[in-house]
Amino acid sequence: MARVSFVGVVAVIAGCTAATGAAPAQAPAGEAGQTEAPDGSRKDALTALIKANRAGFRACFDAWSKDHPGVWGTVVLVLHLNGKGDLEKVETMTSGFASPEVEECIVAHARTLSYPPLASGKSSRFSYPFDFKPLPR
Repeated sequence: MARVSFVGVVAVIAGCTAATGAAPAQAPAGEAGQTEAPDGSRKDALTALIKANRAGFRACFDAWSKDHPGVWGTVVLVLHLNGKGDLEKVETMTSGFASPEVEECIVAHARTLSYPPLASGKSSRFSYPFDFKPLPR
């Protein structure tokens, strides 16, 4: 387990399963014959991948918020990827609420995705913020 502190909130990270009911979307395909995402477009490819799978991440918060109405906040997903696109480490940082269940679910969903390789072969770190607000009842 890793502990990450963000705005005074301690997040405990472990694995769990996100029940989304849909298969995760894959990284956007590049030009024909291209097997690696170009350096400059990897961030765009990762952002598009996360957005394409937002429903799965959102389901983590929505399931938890049923028992915690009116709570909102931000979860920052931090991916540590090697040059081949393999996920080496996943972290989350929260502000506004503390929920190991939401963070564990988000980490588990992130582990189901396939990430694009980096042309340079170097490892990288990518952060994506999710601003969660309760759905109207």
